[in-house]
Amino acid sequence: MPNRHGGQEEIKPKGGAKQLLISVQRCIFSVKECKEIYGLSRITLINYEKKGLIKPVRTPGGVRRYRVEDIERLLGMLEDRQERVGKTILYARVSTRKQQPYLENQVKRLEEYAKSRGWEYEVIKEIARS
Repeated sequence: MPNRHGGQEEIKPKGGAKQLLISVQRCIFSVKECKEIYGLSRITLINYEKKGLIKPVRTPGGVRRYRVEDIERLLGMLEDRQERVGKTILYARVSTRKQQPYLENQVKRLEEYAKSRGWEYEVIKEIARS
């Protein structure tokens, strides 16, 4: 990202792509640059535009360009939303008591996944016939 001190800052794009040097004066990015720098695909940007979360600047030819501050505001909003989500419910179910070991295995796998994502969670497990 451009630094606020008047110089250039090296950015390491997601996915191991090549490094970019971006000047502070460059405050508008193409769709490709948004993908390389922020990991936002063209489709994601268009979906955010349809939802009214971001408004691109259009070139005279109609090509979309995105303001750095708009992208960073949007990403900040999304991060805030993730923090507000709260607890995740993990649900595991089997049909009979004979399947109790399968139920415990389901719970274990769900908990491992939730822990790997850093989620706060609650487990609901059930043995029931449909």
